[in-house]
Amino acid sequence: MNELSPDIIRAAHARIAPYIHRTPLMGCALLDRWLGHEIIFKVEGFQKIGAFKIRGALNALLKLKEEGTG
Repeated sequence: MNELSPDIIRAAHARIAPYIHRTPLMGCALLDRWLGHEIIFKVEGFQKIGAFKIRGALNALLKLKEEGTG
């Protein structure tokens, strides 16, 4: 398996960017008070398919297509 590098992450981001929604970050004041820390959630449920899995799956499929194996 390849090592993860900033260049690999940037390439994956560029590959999937046209197909995904930018999802918001949201906080919860109650949890912040209970835990004594600011807690932030990335709301991936707002993606077109309603799940975070679209990022990894889409990147894998598009990378295979780029390589001519998909």
